[in-house]
Amino acid sequence: YDATRLTERQRRDVIAKALGLFQEDPDVGVHSAAQHVLRRYGAAEEMEELERDLASSQPHDPSMGWFVNKELHTMAIIRAPFSFGFGSEDSAQDHNLNEDYRTVEITQSYAISTLETTLAQCNRSYEGNHQQEGSDRHPHHPRTLASMQFAMNYCNWLSQRNEIPEEQWCYEKNLTTGTRPPDVKNGLGYRLPTAQEWEFAARSRTVTARY
Repeated sequence: YDATRLTERQRRDVIAKALGLFQEDPDVGVHSAAQHVLRRYGAAEEMEELERDLASSQPHDPSMGWFVNKELHTMAIIRAPFSFGFGSEDSAQDHNLNEDYRTVEITQSYAISTLETTLAQCNRSYEGNHQQEGSDRHPHHPRTLASMQFAMNYCNWLSQRNEIPEEQWCYEKNLTTGTRPPDVKNGLGYRLPTAQEWEFAARSRTVTARY
Protein backbone atom coordinates (compact mmCIF):
# COMPACT_ATOMS: atom_id res chain seq x y z
CA TYR A 1 0.00 0.00 0.00
CA ASP A 2 0.98 3.61 -0.50
CA ALA A 3 2.22 4.85 2.88
CA THR A 4 0.16 8.01 2.52
CA ARG A 5 -3.04 5.90 2.74
CA LEU A 6 -2.15 4.71 6.24
CA THR A 7 -2.44 6.47 9.55
CA GLU A 8 0.82 7.18 11.33
CA ARG A 9 0.10 4.38 13.79
CA GLN A 10 -0.56 1.94 10.96
CA ARG A 11 2.64 3.02 9.21
CA ARG A 12 4.69 2.49 12.37
CA ASP A 13 3.09 -0.96 12.86
CA VAL A 14 4.09 -1.92 9.31
CA ILE A 15 7.62 -0.62 9.87
CA ALA A 16 7.97 -2.54 13.15
CA LYS A 17 6.83 -5.76 11.46
CA ALA A 18 9.14 -5.20 8.48
CA LEU A 19 12.13 -4.47 10.73
CA GLY A 20 11.53 -7.77 12.52
CA LEU A 21 11.36 -9.69 9.25
CA PHE A 22 14.40 -7.83 7.89
CA GLN A 23 16.46 -8.89 10.88
CA GLU A 24 15.22 -12.37 11.67
CA ASP A 25 13.60 -14.13 8.71
CA PRO A 26 16.03 -16.71 7.26
CA ASP A 27 14.63 -16.46 3.72
CA VAL A 28 16.53 -13.97 1.56
CA GLY A 29 13.39 -13.19 -0.45
CA VAL A 30 11.49 -12.15 2.67
CA HIS A 31 14.51 -10.17 3.86
CA SER A 32 14.70 -8.30 0.54
CA ALA A 33 10.94 -7.66 0.45
CA ALA A 34 11.13 -6.19 3.96
CA GLN A 35 14.01 -3.99 2.80
CA HIS A 36 11.86 -2.65 -0.05
CA VAL A 37 8.95 -1.92 2.31
CA LEU A 38 11.20 -0.10 4.78
CA ARG A 39 12.64 2.16 2.10
CA ARG A 40 9.17 2.87 0.70
CA TYR A 41 7.71 3.66 4.09
CA GLY A 42 10.43 6.15 5.01
CA ALA A 43 12.37 3.93 7.42
CA ALA A 44 15.68 3.77 5.51
CA GLU A 45 17.70 5.19 8.41
CA GLU A 46 16.32 2.63 10.87
CA MET A 47 17.00 -0.14 8.36
CA GLU A 48 20.58 1.01 7.72
CA GLU A 49 21.29 1.16 11.46
CA LEU A 50 20.05 -2.41 11.73
CA GLU A 51 22.22 -3.38 8.75
CA ARG A 52 25.28 -2.06 10.56
CA ASP A 53 24.36 -4.16 13.59
CA LEU A 54 23.93 -7.24 11.40
CA ALA A 55 27.28 -6.63 9.71
CA SER A 56 29.04 -6.58 13.07
CA SER A 57 27.47 -9.90 14.10
CA GLN A 58 30.24 -12.42 13.49
CA PRO A 59 30.27 -15.28 12.75
CA HIS A 60 27.18 -15.42 10.57
CA ASP A 61 24.32 -17.71 11.57
CA PRO A 62 24.57 -20.79 9.28
CA SER A 63 20.80 -21.34 9.45
CA MET A 64 20.17 -18.07 7.60
CA GLY A 65 19.90 -17.84 3.82
CA TRP A 66 21.75 -14.51 3.78
CA PHE A 67 24.28 -12.39 5.65
CA VAL A 68 25.43 -8.77 5.66
CA ASN A 69 29.14 -8.11 5.13
CA LYS A 70 31.19 -5.22 6.48
CA GLU A 71 30.45 -3.03 3.46
CA LEU A 72 26.71 -3.61 3.97
CA HIS A 73 26.26 -5.85 0.96
CA THR A 74 23.44 -8.30 1.70
CA MET A 75 24.70 -11.62 0.35
CA ALA A 76 22.21 -14.31 -0.68
CA ILE A 77 23.51 -17.82 -0.03
CA ILE A 78 22.89 -20.19 -2.96
CA ARG A 79 23.36 -23.74 -1.78
CA ALA A 80 24.59 -26.39 -4.23
CA PRO A 81 24.48 -28.87 -5.84
CA PHE A 82 21.62 -28.28 -8.26
CA SER A 83 20.92 -28.05 -11.97
CA PHE A 84 18.80 -25.60 -13.97
CA GLY A 85 17.93 -24.56 -17.49
CA PHE A 86 20.49 -21.99 -18.64
CA GLY A 87 19.32 -19.69 -21.42
CA SER A 88 15.90 -19.93 -23.10
CA GLU A 89 14.30 -22.30 -25.56
CA ASP A 90 13.76 -21.35 -29.22
CA SER A 91 9.99 -21.23 -28.72
CA ALA A 92 10.16 -18.74 -25.80
CA GLN A 93 8.82 -15.25 -26.42
CA ASP A 94 11.63 -12.71 -26.93
CA HIS A 95 14.17 -15.52 -27.35
CA ASN A 96 17.59 -14.23 -28.43
CA LEU A 97 18.80 -16.06 -31.53
CA ASN A 98 22.37 -15.97 -30.21
CA GLU A 99 21.31 -17.78 -27.03
CA ASP A 100 21.11 -21.53 -26.67
CA TYR A 101 19.35 -23.55 -23.99
CA ARG A 102 21.02 -26.25 -21.96
CA THR A 103 20.91 -27.81 -18.53
CA VAL A 104 23.88 -26.85 -16.38
CA GLU A 105 24.92 -28.09 -12.99
CA ILE A 106 26.19 -25.87 -10.19
CA THR A 107 28.35 -27.98 -7.91
CA GLN A 108 29.64 -25.39 -5.45
CA SER A 109 27.62 -23.20 -3.10
CA TYR A 110 28.18 -19.46 -3.42
CA ALA A 111 26.92 -16.12 -2.14
CA ILE A 112 25.85 -13.22 -4.35
CA SER A 113 24.85 -9.66 -3.51
CA THR A 114 21.12 -9.01 -3.63
CA LEU A 115 21.67 -5.46 -4.93
CA GLU A 116 24.06 -3.69 -7.26
CA THR A 117 27.21 -2.20 -5.77
CA THR A 118 26.56 1.47 -5.06
CA LEU A 119 28.68 4.52 -5.82
CA ALA A 120 29.25 5.04 -2.10
CA GLN A 121 30.54 1.48 -1.66
CA CYS A 122 32.84 1.79 -4.67
CA ASN A 123 34.15 5.19 -3.63
CA ARG A 124 35.12 3.91 -0.19
CA SER A 125 37.41 1.41 -1.90
CA TYR A 126 39.54 4.20 -3.40
CA GLU A 127 40.93 5.06 0.05
CA GLY A 128 41.35 8.77 -0.59
CA ASN A 129 43.23 8.59 -3.89
CA HIS A 130 40.74 11.05 -5.47
CA GLN A 131 39.41 8.70 -8.13
CA GLN A 132 35.84 8.87 -6.92
CA GLU A 133 33.09 8.53 -9.49
CA GLY A 134 29.59 9.90 -9.91
CA SER A 135 29.80 13.01 -7.73
CA ASP A 136 26.66 14.34 -9.42
CA ARG A 137 24.64 11.23 -8.58
CA HIS A 138 23.05 9.92 -5.40
CA PRO A 139 25.55 7.79 -3.43
CA HIS A 140 23.02 4.92 -3.27
CA HIS A 141 22.77 4.72 -7.07
CA PRO A 142 24.51 1.70 -8.64
CA ARG A 143 28.03 2.05 -10.02
CA THR A 144 27.92 1.64 -13.80
CA LEU A 145 30.49 1.28 -16.61
CA ALA A 146 33.06 -0.29 -14.30
CA SER A 147 36.01 -1.99 -15.97
CA MET A 148 36.80 -5.64 -15.39
CA GLN A 149 39.98 -4.62 -13.59
CA PHE A 150 38.11 -2.28 -11.24
CA ALA A 151 35.58 -5.01 -10.45
CA MET A 152 38.28 -7.54 -9.62
CA ASN A 153 40.23 -5.05 -7.49
CA TYR A 154 36.99 -4.18 -5.69
CA CYS A 155 36.47 -7.88 -4.96
CA ASN A 156 39.95 -8.01 -3.45
CA TRP A 157 39.16 -4.94 -1.36
CA LEU A 158 35.99 -6.61 -0.08
CA SER A 159 38.02 -9.70 0.83
CA GLN A 160 40.44 -7.50 2.77
CA ARG A 161 37.63 -5.55 4.48
CA ASN A 162 36.01 -8.79 5.57
CA GLU A 163 39.28 -10.17 6.95
CA ILE A 164 39.63 -13.03 4.49
CA PRO A 165 43.26 -14.26 4.41
CA GLU A 166 45.13 -13.17 1.28
CA GLU A 167 45.87 -16.75 0.30
CA GLN A 168 42.10 -17.26 -0.04
CA TRP A 169 41.59 -14.30 -2.41
CA CYS A 170 40.41 -15.18 -5.90
CA TYR A 171 42.49 -12.57 -7.77
CA GLU A 172 46.05 -11.29 -7.62
CA LYS A 173 46.63 -7.92 -5.96
CA ASN A 174 46.71 -4.60 -7.87
CA LEU A 175 45.37 -5.87 -11.17
CA THR A 176 46.03 -3.62 -14.17
CA THR A 177 44.23 -2.93 -17.44
CA GLY A 178 44.14 -5.94 -19.71
CA THR A 179 44.21 -8.55 -16.95
CA ARG A 180 41.60 -11.21 -17.54
CA PRO A 181 39.81 -12.92 -14.66
CA PRO A 182 41.19 -16.37 -13.92
CA ASP A 183 38.91 -19.38 -13.62
CA VAL A 184 39.00 -19.33 -9.82
CA LYS A 185 36.07 -20.62 -7.77
CA ASN A 186 37.71 -22.42 -4.88
CA GLY A 187 38.91 -19.48 -2.78
CA LEU A 188 36.82 -18.02 0.03
CA GLY A 189 37.44 -14.48 -1.20
CA TYR A 190 35.04 -12.28 -3.13
CA ARG A 191 34.89 -12.70 -6.91
CA LEU A 192 32.66 -12.03 -9.89
CA PRO A 193 29.95 -14.66 -10.47
CA THR A 194 30.06 -16.92 -13.49
CA ALA A 195 27.39 -16.39 -16.15
CA GLN A 196 25.57 -19.50 -14.89
CA GLU A 197 25.72 -18.42 -11.24
CA TRP A 198 24.44 -14.93 -12.06
CA GLU A 199 21.59 -16.17 -14.26
CA PHE A 200 20.38 -18.69 -11.69
CA ALA A 201 20.28 -16.01 -8.99
CA ALA A 202 18.62 -13.45 -11.27
CA ARG A 203 16.01 -15.86 -12.63
CA SER A 204 14.57 -16.75 -9.23
CA ARG A 205 13.26 -20.01 -10.73
CA THR A 206 11.67 -18.41 -13.82
CA VAL A 207 12.05 -20.22 -17.17
CA THR A 208 11.10 -17.47 -19.65
CA ALA A 209 13.47 -15.59 -21.95
CA ARG A 210 12.96 -12.48 -19.84
CA TYR A 211 13.62 -12.54 -16.11
